Amino acid sequence: MHDRKDPVIERLERAPTLAPPEALWTRLHDGQRSAIRRRRFAVGASASALSLLLVATVPWLTPPPGAGTSAVLQASIGADDAREQIASLDRALQAAYEDDASDHEIAPMWAARAQLVSDLSHTQKN
Repeated sequence: MHDRKDPVIERLERAPTLAPPEALWTRLHDGQRSAIRRRRFAVGASASALSLLLVATVPWLTPPPGAGTSAVLQASIGADDAREQIASLDRALQAAYEDDASDHEIAPMWAARAQLVSDLSHTQKN
């Protein structure tokens, strides 16, 4: 219809291209690093909370001894569950270390793992 451009667009096209200040790149890099740190913390905290929840709910998930299973079979089932939970915690710990998680993020997972190993060794002694 008409070949004429909008005056604002023409003025913007004629404007010189400016290079951003060097401080901008530093701020962008710092912002990106802090966002990654926040995500890693959230993943570590979620893994810690999940492992602690798992450890806390195990006693209520296993039926009491003598509820239709022999004591030997019950100990075997409990040991298998503990081994699975330890393996799950090992995977969570490995992921946390790969994500450069801090010590305060990893410590609860180590504590939960140590408790599971202790419970497992106590179960196997009896």
